[in-house]
Amino acid sequence: MSTNGGGVWFAATSTPHDTSGAIAIRVPNNVTVSANVTANQLTIDSELY
Repeated sequence: MSTNGGGVWFAATSTPHDTSGAIAIRVPNNVTVSANVTANQLTIDSELY
């Protein structure tokens, strides 16, 4: 989670929701979803090998 547009990142303390704004999952992070969630601005940064 970042509160300043990506300058400083730290672990999220709650599940994002549809009004959270942009959600980015960046390499090498893993995300585990254990509940039904909706994401309307989701970006997954990946690397192909």
